[in-house]
Amino acid sequence: MQSYLLEPKRRSAPVRFLRGFVVFAVAVALVGYAIGGWIVSSEIGDTILRPSAGESIPDGSVVAVAGDRITLRAEEAADRDVGADGVFGFNTGISYLRLGEILSSVGSDITRTFEVMEGPKPEMGQLGDVDVNARPAELAANDLGFAPVTYRSPLGDMDAWLVEGSSMWLIYVHDPGKGLDQAQRLIAATAGEGFTHMAITYRNDPGQPADPSGIMRFGVAERDDLAAAVAFARDHGAEQVVVVGYGAGASIAMAEMYRDLGLTGAILDSPIIDGESAAKAYVERSPLGILPSAPPGVAEVGTVFASLRYGINWNSADYLKRSDQLIVPVLLLHGTDDERAPIEDSQALADRRPEQVTLVAVEGAGSDAVWNRDPAIYESAVLDFLDDVRSAD
Repeated sequence: MQSYLLEPKRRSAPVRFLRGFVVFAVAVALVGYAIGGWIVSSEIGDTILRPSAGESIPDGSVVAVAGDRITLRAEEAADRDVGADGVFGFNTGISYLRLGEILSSVGSDITRTFEVMEGPKPEMGQLGDVDVNARPAELAANDLGFAPVTYRSPLGDMDAWLVEGSSMWLIYVHDPGKGLDQAQRLIAATAGEGFTHMAITYRNDPGQPADPSGIMRFGVAERDDLAAAVAFARDHGAEQVVVVGYGAGASIAMAEMYRDLGLTGAILDSPIIDGESAAKAYVERSPLGILPSAPPGVAEVGTVFASLRYGINWNSADYLKRSDQLIVPVLLLHGTDDERAPIEDSQALADRRPEQVTLVAVEGAGSDAVWNRDPAIYESAVLDFLDDVRSAD
């Protein structure tokens, strides 16, 4: 009997090379995604979960002033666009201007109408920032009658502004990194209605008690502060309470709205309805290192890493998923050009709960600039909504 020794079949050199190259490429891709995801998670932590109202580059500079016309030159990478349509403030630190109609635009130079609200007329070369509030904070406080008060939250005393009025209270929750003056546009718009207005601070705001985690949790923790403010209102005669939330402040409003079934309604401006969706939207439009934007899939990896690193529960911050719990009327005010809070989430909430939710989508408006783009539409929608909930309750 003959025996045969079977030798293993050897692959050709090109096949071995191709297999090795594929393994190497996959390994490099996995490492790249891991590194990219880690960088993205740090950006989410620093920009979204721990927002700061720190210094930024100026939004524009004064090129020319003639009568009631001003030409501003937009700065690159500015937070706000000096050429955005609508009504805005422009603060040079010496003067405060209200910007109006755009008359012309040539390159980065925008000429528009303006009026001086505070200080002298601006001079050529002065730098300034666009302000969505369109009114100096101190002037607004005097005109609208803000009085400082404190309310007791689970973490300690929190500061607030109060404008006294009727037993129908509007409680304002600003976007993290912004201030109490974010409420002034709506307070001014409803000044003749006699409502009581309360604009609150909450945990992690400058000068206020800090959350033990040190991060913003899209309402999962902050709702306890809002609940304390609502209790303050009820202790001081409130019979109807409407919460008003901006950006991630709207997340806080929704978290409490799902828990406190005695609220009258909610007005949500540029709302973040799903925290993870907003984080991904931010990542997908932001540069990653030398790349103009994060490659596909990196945003998902980054949000997973952010959850692990910062203990954020994205599922708990998804108020769209829990929309079946919604029982109070809600007015959503959202711009179609909002790059921070996806308007698709607002549209989805309105589609899921059409009997409870009214969406006013303003064409061309950016984040927290719905009023600025069209004050008449904004104010009409708010006043109609408040009339409805006041009479229905």
